[in-house]
Amino acid sequence: MILRAGIASIIGVIFTFLCVVAGIAGTWLADRDLPIDVRRVELITPEVNPGDVLQVKFTVFRYRSCGFHADRLLIDSDGNREVLDDIDFRVNPNRLGDDTFITTIRVPSTFKPGPARYVSVSQHRCNLIHNFWPIPGGISNIAFAVVPR
Repeated sequence: MILRAGIASIIGVIFTFLCVVAGIAGTWLADRDLPIDVRRVELITPEVNPGDVLQVKFTVFRYRSCGFHADRLLIDSDGNREVLDDIDFRVNPNRLGDDTFITTIRVPSTFKPGPARYVSVSQHRCNLIHNFWPIPGGISNIAFAVVPR
């Protein structure tokens, strides 16, 4: 009789634990809202010489501080691509709420004059599930001009 009660208690504890884990996992799976809203993107340097610096100003609103990853590249008028270093934050170091920041990118000296693009594809990670299924942040496709020296 005591043995049955002990087994029933153990089964009850295991069942409770599994329900809690399932509840947390379900909450994390449903968490797909973007933690940031990009309000404005402004080119500070709309025309850049090859080898000079492109500056892009972002105005955003952060709802929560999450991990962030961005793959970035530049494309010149001939379709030549320059893959830039990724941006990675385990937790975003900036404050919540309204924020403005400037990204500075050196345009390769080999880029041909003409229309060019800065492309960024971002992802957000706000919980453990997002390490396997990140929240897509979207694609920034920002046009600028490479002008001859």
